[in-house]
Amino acid sequence: RSADVDPNRRTGGRVKVDEGSPESVKKPHKKQCYQPQGRATLAEVRHHGRATLAPMLLNLRRDYPAILGHRGAKGLAVDNSADAFKIAAAGKADGVEIDVRRTADDEMVVHHAPDIEGIGNIIDLTVDEIRDAEPRVLLLDEALPLIHGIVNVEIKNIPGQPDHDERHEMASRIVSWIDRNWLHDRVLVSSFNRHTVARVAELDGRVTVGQLFLPAVDPSNHMSMMLESHTDVALTHLTGLQLAGQVFCADAKDLGLKIVTWGVDTHDGYALCAKLGVDAIITDDPIAARAFYISEQGSFPAEHGAATADDAGTTLDDGGTTAR
Repeated sequence: RSADVDPNRRTGGRVKVDEGSPESVKKPHKKQCYQPQGRATLAEVRHHGRATLAPMLLNLRRDYPAILGHRGAKGLAVDNSADAFKIAAAGKADGVEIDVRRTADDEMVVHHAPDIEGIGNIIDLTVDEIRDAEPRVLLLDEALPLIHGIVNVEIKNIPGQPDHDERHEMASRIVSWIDRNWLHDRVLVSSFNRHTVARVAELDGRVTVGQLFLPAVDPSNHMSMMLESHTDVALTHLTGLQLAGQVFCADAKDLGLKIVTWGVDTHDGYALCAKLGVDAIITDDPIAARAFYISEQGSFPAEHGAATADDAGTTLDDGGTTAR
């Protein structure tokens, strides 16, 4: 298979990368399959200066995962809104996941869908036109001060959608935004588009990057692809995590790959993620998730990521150096 294989399709874990491509790494002549024993770790195959992971997922001070609010707190307020971000912060979530799209006047707005209902596609509208129809839509720079801790920026670049961009211009803009605001220790950039993820990693080795997977995809089939494209984080749906199981989690840990699981919205899901040792969950209700983990504290292995301000004595919303 070529390097253009879609990571959101089952591939059996075999990926061939063209020699001389920016994503290529030194490999044997035979087809490369995922074999954790004897394989180089992610840190060993990255180019010089590549971040192993931003500090927000490295602080082992508690026995449950970091909690990220899905689009702020999607289950409690309008998604990607100021209210959603404020609720997540007040509820002591470790951060949020947000969606970013580009407007006709080349601004970055926080919005999940590619269009504004009844008006048109975001890529064809100016910010003023968008806000005339939907005043709650935020610029990325307006959302940032409202977000407590981790900022998981999902770049929407999906083939077939009106703003699909094979040149990956949003990757360049997000990398510049991170650098301009000194956010390397707070931001995780993710996308379902593997080429967008690779482009971010290529542009700035200090940025933590993550590959998103659709619900029915087993991420263990794509270990080689993530290894070769310098991916830091596998963002797998809860269903995909169940398909992959404990072996995937153990192999990911051996290779230095962190796991963030999305679609985690039940007590059973919270518990499974903690027991499997995932580093963070993305949930529609971060308040409920935190309440569950606090009530069950001590029940899970101490193998998890970011400590909260309460847990680690650090400030998560100051753009600081120890947590995102």
